[in-house]
Order: sequence, then structure tokens, then C-alpha cells
Amino acid sequence: SKAVNEQWAAYLGTELTPEEAVLAKQFEAAREHFAADGFQPLQTALRAGDLDTARRLNDDKIPALYDSVRTSINALVKLQFDEGKKEYVQVMEQHHQSRMTAIAAAALGIAVAVAFGWVLVRGISRSLQQASALSQAVAEGDLTTQVDTHGKDEVALVLQSLATMQTHLGHIVLQ
Repeated sequence: SKAVNEQWAAYLGTELTPEEAVLAKQFEAAREHFAADGFQPLQTALRAGDLDTARRLNDDKIPALYDSVRTSINALVKLQFDEGKKEYVQVMEQHHQSRMTAIAAAALGIAVAVAFGWVLVRGISRSLQQASALSQAVAEGDLTTQVDTHGKDEVALVLQSLATMQTHLGHIVLQ
């Protein structure tokens, strides 16, 4: 029929593998042979009302002709199924690889964040320990304790204020 021929032409217009092209040609030849030597004569006999010829064609010729059509289309379908399965496996492998890459990137990101957090907490803890040590020394009357007040963060500002307080207290005590 016209619709079948249009679908077949559309299929042939797609990208076919070499093996698929060979199987498609085999199917096309078997289909044309079936139509020319089996289906069209059967249709002609039926239209003419020649039931004996139609019966003979239907019983003897059509099954043999259709076997080659069935064999060729089954081979083509099997090839397409196998190719689809290969493509599916390939896509799944790519998906797995992408997923593993994403997991590795996330793990690396977490590790970098943890390391950065540890360095940040360690820096703050050291500065707070210095501030605590300086406050304790001043509270005990030791105005000679030296503290590193470099930096521009809040803890460095507290250390600078404590160092200034220590210096001023030292001047008061000396007076």
C-alpha cells in the first residue's frame, strides 16, 4: 500500500549500518518478488473471479514467497534489536562513568570544603588562644607577654585591643 511504501522510504532515508543496508535490500527484493509474483497475481485472479487460480496461488505460491519476506524482515528486526541493545549498553556505560565522575567531583568538593573549614577553625582557635592567654597573663599581673597581632580579621582586632590595653596598663603601673 501507499502508506507502507512511504514508511519504507522514510526508513531507507535514515542512517543505516552497512549490514542493515544489505538486509534492507534483501527484504526489499523479497517484498517486491512477493508482490509481483504472488500478491498481484492473487489480486488479479480474485478480481477476475478466477477462484481456482486464486486458491492455487494462495496455497502453493504465496507461502513460499512469503517465507523469504518473513526471513529477511526477521533478520532486519533482529539486527535492529541487537544494535539497539549495543547502543543501550554503551549509553548506560557512559551514564555510569558520568555518575562516577560527578560523585568523585562532589567528594573532592567536600574534602576541599572540610580542609578549608579546618584551616579556618584552626586559625581562629589559635588567635582566640592567644587572646585568652594574653587576658589571663594581664589578669595575673604579667604585662610583658608578647602577642602577634597581625591580621585584619575580628580576632586580630581583639588581639590588638588587648595588646593596647596591656601597654596602657603597663604605663599606668609605671607611673
